[in-house]
Amino acid sequence: MVVKLPVWTLRPSRWALALLLAVALSGCLAPERSDAELQQALAAHADVAADIAADTSQGSDTALELDISDVAEADVPAVDAADAQDDAGTDVAPDAAGEVQDGAATDAGPDSQPDTSGPDTAADTTPDVGKDTAADAIVDVAPDVGQDAAPEVVADIAPDTATPPLCQPGFVAIDVDGQLVCAADVPLWGVKPLKQQGAFTANGDGTVSDAKALLMWQASGAANTYSHAEAEAFCQAATTGGHSDWRLPTVGEWLSIVDYSQLYPSLTAEFTIADAKGFWAANANVGQSSTHWFVWLNYGYTDTDAPTAKEHALCVRCTTAKCANPAALNAGAARFSLQAGGATATDALTGLTWQVDASVNGTATWDAAAGVCQALTVAGGGWRVPNIAELLTIVDRGKSSPAIDSAVFPGTKSDWYWTATSWGGSENSEAWFVQFGSGDSNHYPKTNKHRLRCVK
Repeated sequence: MVVKLPVWTLRPSRWALALLLAVALSGCLAPERSDAELQQALAAHADVAADIAADTSQGSDTALELDISDVAEADVPAVDAADAQDDAGTDVAPDAAGEVQDGAATDAGPDSQPDTSGPDTAADTTPDVGKDTAADAIVDVAPDVGQDAAPEVVADIAPDTATPPLCQPGFVAIDVDGQLVCAADVPLWGVKPLKQQGAFTANGDGTVSDAKALLMWQASGAANTYSHAEAEAFCQAATTGGHSDWRLPTVGEWLSIVDYSQLYPSLTAEFTIADAKGFWAANANVGQSSTHWFVWLNYGYTDTDAPTAKEHALCVRCTTAKCANPAALNAGAARFSLQAGGATATDALTGLTWQVDASVNGTATWDAAAGVCQALTVAGGGWRVPNIAELLTIVDRGKSSPAIDSAVFPGTKSDWYWTATSWGGSENSEAWFVQFGSGDSNHYPKTNKHRLRCVK
């Protein structure tokens, strides 16, 4: 039972009278109690008095709510059932039901409706509808529907529905020595040759330098295998060559050192790999968020695996800011310039010009693919099938189905596309392809029919 009394009728001198009225009513409504039960009930009345004091001092409730059942039960604290609007100050206890709107100050307890005016000081039980104006001080129980204006001080139990991008497209966000690094997954270094002899310098301290890509690598891969998280920790703890800023490489960085003329491993002699199998990359697979990329160094193909799987680790670091700087790349279509009435796209990073509409090529065996490109007359002809290193430069691992910039290459099928590179382990009976559904690479018999995109 609830008795409502106008607040203006309750002056501080009359609080005791109101409390006695509540006690009297509870005695009428509740069954006969023992002395111990009555003492317990009197202790509970302090909650009522505190709530009265808080509400009347703020002056924002339209009516004082006395919940007689609180007094009778003696084990339920007195709280506001539902305020018409927020108190100007802090509530003595959190509201049991949602407040219609936020007030000038945050509540001591959690809201059942989202805050609209400032950061949360207690966990939200439902997600914020819009952006937080400042970082949440503690964990959200439910994710924010919109992007936060600032990151949470403590991680959300559930992630925000919309997460602001940390890096521009073509870069991967990596924690390096406590600092965020946007590492390049696009070929800032241009197209590497299929044969990499002479491209690297052994420094004599367990490191190998690549002057063109501005990267330094560990010379020896770890003999042990790790989960993806363990591999990240392995690199973060590494001090090879006296450096502490080691990290996992992106897929793009891995591909910058693969030597497609070498097998077991597909690296040059400057690197010592005890077990040339799977090595983790930093990238998560956007097409299947539960997996991460790795490179199989037996012969250099790329694939994905569950983060709990065990793979090897080889770490990399940047030697200048350029190789980990999102400003180094104009994102999206700005990397490519469309020409010949939109029929061709020239890549500013590699200097290669690509056929935009590859659907006109149909499918062909590997032997027939070269003739298809040679017969292409668009933009003056001179077309050919790209090699494996070239075709991998237009893969966008930030996208899937297809894993390419569809604004530049609309209509790309999530399918296999031939390269001009034979696979050395099959006595030239197989050749490399790129799968543009996911962006991975492997080899198939040359007698298979696959799609192709021409380059010049």
